Amino acid sequence: MDTILKILFVVGVIALFLGWGVWLILFSLIIWSVNKIYKKAEVKRLEEKRQEEQRKWQEEQKKRDEENRRIQNELARARAVSNIAELVSNAQIFAAKLPLSLSKAELCLDQAEDEFSEGLYSPFWEAMEKAAKHLSKFDQNLRAIEAAQQRHTIEAPPLAPDAVCFSLGVNVLPSPSATSQRMKALYRKAQKDPHFAQIYEQRRTNAILIEGFRSLGDALTLLGDRIESELRSLNDTVNFRLTDIETALRDSSKQMERQHAELIESAQAWREEERKGNAEMRQIARSNAEQAEKNARERREYEATTRDMLDNIQRRRKPLY
Repeated sequence: MDTILKILFVVGVIALFLGWGVWLILFSLIIWSVNKIYKKAEVKRLEEKRQEEQRKWQEEQKKRDEENRRIQNELARARAVSNIAELVSNAQIFAAKLPLSLSKAELCLDQAEDEFSEGLYSPFWEAMEKAAKHLSKFDQNLRAIEAAQQRHTIEAPPLAPDAVCFSLGVNVLPSPSATSQRMKALYRKAQKDPHFAQIYEQRRTNAILIEGFRSLGDALTLLGDRIESELRSLNDTVNFRLTDIETALRDSSKQMERQHAELIESAQAWREEERKGNAEMRQIARSNAEQAEKNARERREYEATTRDMLDNIQRRRKPLY
């Protein structure tokens, strides 16, 4: 268009001397003005088009960002819910360990009584140390349950109703009272015998130390009181009933069998879920399925161990550890 205008202008100048060029120049100016207006309008149109495309892109980007945030929030929530489920599952395993630890302590005390009656000083104190270690394990598992319950109280409410409720997974817990009293009585009985007391003093530097106690003697006499205090504290937030060891073992074995079946069913459901959703959700589903399968195997192992321990307790076999 600019080239044509230039040509027309040149022709108009030439024509000016021929008498009719004024009209041609006027015509050229009109065309030039129209072209300028057209270009300005075209620039404006292209700018408006660019702005509209940018606005649409921003809206689409905003939708994509919102969708990504929604997906990330769902993933974060799914992971948090899985963590709560694993927290409760671990607490249930700790609860299953309680009657086992107490049973082992009882078997060690059986051995200690045999060693005492035969006048075997060092083997007696070795058996007492083992009993204290198993009772300390009971104490550690109890505190782990309480810590898990406290975490659940803080972390689970924002995830309701998806987060599982806190549960020990058993109906009853074994009372440590009789075991701790028996251990304390054996310790005092041995301390009254000068020979057993002398061997105890000789072994003090090599004796095991129980967390929170300065000596084996302190642990043997005071650990039971600490455990019973912790049980009362836990019972303020978690409902359970204390019973004898054999009843607790039977209930634990039964509950391990039930939990095993539930975990297998849960693992199958997660495997189905693994085939759906986006890559991140499939990964979470796969992880949950693997964890459920691992927990199911663990339940089966504890069920077998609990049955064996119940048999040992009933027959009062000596421990092989």
